[in-house]
Amino acid sequence: MRVPSRFTTVTFVISMWLLIRMKLHPNRVQLSSQTNPSLLSMAPQLTTTYVTVSQDLPTITSSAEVTQETQIDGDGKHLSDLAGTVDGVIVMAKLQKEDTNWVGEHLPEWKNAIYTVDNTSAPLYTSVNKGKESMVYLTYIIDNYFTLPETLVFLHSHRDGYPTGWHTDAPEYDNVNSVRMLKLDFVQRSGYVNLRCIWIPGCPDEIQPYREQYEEHREPEHATRDAWRYIFNNTDIPSTIGVACCSQFAVSRDQVRARPLEDYQRYRQWLLDTELSDEVSGRVFEYFWHIIFGKESVQ
Repeated sequence: MRVPSRFTTVTFVISMWLLIRMKLHPNRVQLSSQTNPSLLSMAPQLTTTYVTVSQDLPTITSSAEVTQETQIDGDGKHLSDLAGTVDGVIVMAKLQKEDTNWVGEHLPEWKNAIYTVDNTSAPLYTSVNKGKESMVYLTYIIDNYFTLPETLVFLHSHRDGYPTGWHTDAPEYDNVNSVRMLKLDFVQRSGYVNLRCIWIPGCPDEIQPYREQYEEHREPEHATRDAWRYIFNNTDIPSTIGVACCSQFAVSRDQVRARPLEDYQRYRQWLLDTELSDEVSGRVFEYFWHIIFGKESVQ
């Protein structure tokens, strides 16, 4: 069958036009499937692929790299000002053997106060290693009460990974992600924000000071009534206390200062004087922090 000359002419013109377009725009070559909705719904495997040939494009630098003019060693030497952009501090307790360099490396926009609880020669340390992270949290508040930044974040020393960071419910169990995802304006509005959103363990009724059936393993619960009377200086002990574990949270400066300095000094004195084990005394505070910072007993 003979092809009409008109068809041949049209085909030639179109071919020449395409060749000219490709020569004029060599860096914009797009290979794509048709985006007809009916086809996409029937064949979800269809995808759009872009092939880009680029030369001498500018390097895109992350905001963390831009602000990180100085690295800190995560061992208390943060006290000199960094080129940070957040009016906030990360407060942390660590053992001497633990590596906390990740704080300065990945969260350079925050100041940090990292206390080494088993080395009194460290830049920041506590007088005793007691009450898990509670001694450090209280010590920071007491020592900096009149010069607090706008936002305080209290974290554990491990960064991420399962099972160590099982209680960090940010992506990859990663405390860097946890801090980066934190909405600072919400912290200011709320006053206190638990960094764990998943209720279990802790909610809704982990601590029941008047539980009828005594359960030996619930030592923090057994200690709650006496601790409450001393720490809060009253006998209005709630029947149920519940909060998502595990003593990682953010608070605003205004919420901290809603209580006088003397309150925090009294809390720390209880911790210093108690004969409860390190584990139990730390757990008592784990279920008191949200109440200390203005929330109901079940949060």
